[in-house]
Amino acid sequence: MIRLGNRKEASLPISEVAKSFARVFNSSDGDRVIKHLRSITFERCFGAEASEEILRFSEGQKALVAHIEALIKSGSEG
Repeated sequence: MIRLGNRKEASLPISEVAKSFARVFNSSDGDRVIKHLRSITFERCFGAEASEEILRFSEGQKALVAHIEALIKSGSEG
């Protein structure tokens, strides 16, 4: 289960959350959104002058997009 604080809806089983992500993103609009998110996270390059803070922030963004993609895949399969 995913738990974020005391929010009741956050205690949904991950399989149900994944199905919701799949329903939302398995459309032409959803595909467009995921492609946009990938382009502003995974496909972004920083120069040598990028600070550690910027690099850490970027890695957090990538992790979130990867998590969304994993939920979409899991929800589509099950």
